[in-house]
Amino acid sequence: MGRFPEGKRRAATTLVPDTTSDPFVTSTTAVAPASVGTGPFHVLPFSGPALPFGKPTHLAVYLTPSGPPRTMLVYEIDTGRVLDIDLGQDAGWYTRAFDGAGGSVLLDGGVVLRATAEGITQVDQSPAGVGNSFTDAPDGRLAPGPDGRIWLRTLTPPSLVLLDETGTPSTTHYDLPIGADLYGSMADGRPVVRGADKRSIIVERDGRHTPLATGLTTVVEHGQFIETVCDAALRCSHVAHLGAKKRALGDVAVGTPGFRSYRLQPDGPLVATDDGGLLSLLDTDTSVFHPSLLSGVIPSAFGDESLLSSSVMFLPGGVGLAALTNDGLVLLDLSGRVVATIALGPGGGPGPPILGIGRADGLP
Repeated sequence: MGRFPEGKRRAATTLVPDTTSDPFVTSTTAVAPASVGTGPFHVLPFSGPALPFGKPTHLAVYLTPSGPPRTMLVYEIDTGRVLDIDLGQDAGWYTRAFDGAGGSVLLDGGVVLRATAEGITQVDQSPAGVGNSFTDAPDGRLAPGPDGRIWLRTLTPPSLVLLDETGTPSTTHYDLPIGADLYGSMADGRPVVRGADKRSIIVERDGRHTPLATGLTTVVEHGQFIETVCDAALRCSHVAHLGAKKRALGDVAVGTPGFRSYRLQPDGPLVATDDGGLLSLLDTDTSVFHPSLLSGVIPSAFGDESLLSSSVMFLPGGVGLAALTNDGLVLLDLSGRVVATIALGPGGGPGPPILGIGRADGLP
């Protein structure tokens, strides 16, 4: 994902806002400078609108590029800059990306990498240049831990290790049974793993295992997740777990992966639903439902069928949402109003279209 117009990712272009239609919507068309950067970060000759939300957000969107998985794209919301992070190797595929300590960006995929202005380091424990197979960790090997640190799921032997601020393994370590995958983390940083029976459990600080839910769950982000609950007649429904609150999201058809996917607002009551490319919003506090706000959301049959497959992510701090569509990267406020459409359109990289949301302040 993240292909530039007509696939010309490095064409000499500057984007000019098109305000011939709705004055609140800034669409962009390609038009010109040259690449500069620090270390593996390269500023591409491409830019979008400045301050689309009318105020600084200090946020960036991490995107899967088109072509071989040797780079990762970063779109700075406030400035419109596009950064291309040169990974220095083929990552195999992408699962997610998020901020680490010290201005670093962590990429989870075939290999686990840490990018800083000084360069790229491999933080997993496989030999340099050797990635794991997709079946070893289909939902990724990283998850946020306590105090800004990161959990790493090692391969041989399978275990969880807490990485320190520099990406170095600490002494905090939990053994895992064969077939157990890292499946996210709670809001306080406790890791969640999924066993061979597909049930999710929380690894407590003393090593005990606590069931997360009765039914099968999606990947756990900030302690939030979707649970699939079925009755004796095999009627199934999705239930959103937002902290201490649960909200039924309606019945689901069994055996239709990828048709409906969700994103949960990490710091609020909203649920974004992608139904066959149509984006809707539900406020679980007020039950107000905003249907079909956006069409053409890019499908991504990758990883967990109802969470990682989503091409929509909330921007933290109550700012809005980002979605990758057939028209490009779309930014919306929390009312569902489109504030910008940027011509970073669909590509074909091996990963979810949007890998994560980060803080632009730490980037070069």
